[in-house]
Amino acid sequence: MIKSSFFPTIVLLCLSSLDSFSQEIKTVPTPELINQIYYYEPSSNTLKKLEKTTAEYKGKTKALGMGGSKVVCQIKGKTSSISFAQSDSLSFVVNLGENAADPSLWFQLYKADIKNNKREAAYVETNTLGKTKKSESIIKYDVKKIQDKLYRFIPSQKLGKGEYFFLYTMSYYNGSPQVDVFCFSIN
Repeated sequence: MIKSSFFPTIVLLCLSSLDSFSQEIKTVPTPELINQIYYYEPSSNTLKKLEKTTAEYKGKTKALGMGGSKVVCQIKGKTSSISFAQSDSLSFVVNLGENAADPSLWFQLYKADIKNNKREAAYVETNTLGKTKKSESIIKYDVKKIQDKLYRFIPSQKLGKGEYFFLYTMSYYNGSPQVDVFCFSIN
């Protein structure tokens, strides 16, 4: 008797957990714009657009190139107009539209330094021998597919106070040194 009532109970528990999981996925709002990053607030189930602006690539050399060089992304202004409180559970949402490939290839998350009233992060660096060094400004994030073309980005580490931006790698302007970025501050 115990065995026959135990199995249906397990099945019902599994089905109810699947149902609540699918409801969680369905509740994330779909962003209005494609390729625009939004902050996701799970408690109110709302999205907030990040500040969209352009960054400019600038080359910098050390000791006339003998000490290495780097390319930085510079954004005008020392702070973003969008800010959030520091939290363990920040996440972001993007709708890729028809470009539903791996979103980590399309967007990179950077922590910016403030220099000369601009936000700046190293895009690529080379040493004196010309060997490329990975930028220390890049922050890894996990990607969770919510539904077709809709993805959630979850930073792999707690973001400390400061300025951040997602660089949209597919937004080069016909060879110009500008690229779209989505900025935010943590205070």
